[in-house]
Amino acid sequence: MKRLFTYFVVLLLPVMHVFAVGNVLYVSTDGTGDGSSWANASSLTAAADAARAMEVKPEIWVKKGTYVFTDSINFDYLLIYGGFNGDETTLTERNWATNVTIFDGNGMYSLLRNSVGGTRNTTSVPSILDGVIVQNGLSPLANNGGAMIINNGAIVRNCIFRNNTTQNSKHGAAIHCNFSTNIYIENCLFTNNTSSGNGGAIQIGGGTTVTVRSCTFVNNSAVKGGAICVAVDGLTGSSLNLYNSIAYNNLHGGTAYESYSQNSGLNKGGIIISKHSAVESTSTKFTTDGNDVNHLVLSRTVVPGFVAPATVIGKGTNETDITAINNASYRLLKTSPCVDKGLNSEATVENIPYDLDHTTRIFADYVDMGAYECVYSPDQLFEYPSDANFKAHIVDNELKVFGASKGEKIQLFDVQGKVLKTVIVSEDDEVATFSLLYKGVYLVAAQNKVIKVNY
Repeated sequence: MKRLFTYFVVLLLPVMHVFAVGNVLYVSTDGTGDGSSWANASSLTAAADAARAMEVKPEIWVKKGTYVFTDSINFDYLLIYGGFNGDETTLTERNWATNVTIFDGNGMYSLLRNSVGGTRNTTSVPSILDGVIVQNGLSPLANNGGAMIINNGAIVRNCIFRNNTTQNSKHGAAIHCNFSTNIYIENCLFTNNTSSGNGGAIQIGGGTTVTVRSCTFVNNSAVKGGAICVAVDGLTGSSLNLYNSIAYNNLHGGTAYESYSQNSGLNKGGIIISKHSAVESTSTKFTTDGNDVNHLVLSRTVVPGFVAPATVIGKGTNETDITAINNASYRLLKTSPCVDKGLNSEATVENIPYDLDHTTRIFADYVDMGAYECVYSPDQLFEYPSDANFKAHIVDNELKVFGASKGEKIQLFDVQGKVLKTVIVSEDDEVATFSLLYKGVYLVAAQNKVIKVNY
């Protein structure tokens, strides 16, 4: 009876009739249906309104495409997953790297906002954003949070935040973490966000504990805390747990490359723990608390070694900037000091088995720092000998790969070294098939075998 009552409430919603089937609501850019299937996908706004009204909160599966926001969406109790092609039947089938899902604030709106104040600060309000690019957000005039403001119980995972801003000296260009107990941010890239106040990527509100795992912060800008800023000093203030993450080339105060700060100074803040992370900051918070493990201090000379970083810092202001920001690569070179320096126990968390490229999170024996696992770039691939039995053949637009053994992982790379697709062979001599979407040079590799393919 409770479930029937839930659906009756949804029928009364003024936006449209939306139904969850198998506890999933389906969303597409042109969705006008009831959300019961990919063929009957609803709009994102309708799905969000319907999901909050349901007693059993459904997952919201969002098909690839760009969703331009015309207002902020209440993030309370929403479980949003991007990266779908539109034919999947299980969550594990999605791929956020190939099925790009973009939430765009159009330079006018903060996109997703948890309710703040009152019991929201002490009661967990489960909210998930997973597998989405969040861009061009703008904070309200009187509130923090350029792209998002999140509260107790929120999880942000497998996302890219770029070109988000605050106005009127407000804080947290990408995310403002409101007063709360536990917030988790995992496997995300924060790049080219600008705060007119503090926290070029993330601002941590007073009394908040934020755990950041396997994230990369680069080219963000703020008055204080080029990447991350905390709000309250002392042991009762905000806390940051930073694991397997990289923060570099983030601008503090317009002149200093300081990725971390507290509102009142570089060396202030609550409990700041860095484990197996690399941060460009002179703050003593990473050395004096005694809780840090294998913390790497980055500088103008000790660099993380990104494949193709953008030179733009902060929000792009013209088409040339935006193109450079969107085409940059923050994958790691093989020579990076951040390769194989992560903490495996923080990478085997149940919900982050893949990196931001949707590649297996631990490529070799040890996980890398940052949002991307270092795999072989094109030049480095040829350091490994090929196997005469490992062969590739093109039929029409399909690349068929022969000669792999059971359990081997075969990966298709573009000429820039980006992993396009991964196939794990289930039987000896199984043929792995890849669709080639455009003419050009590809590389296909499996363990110590590699083939260069011209299509």
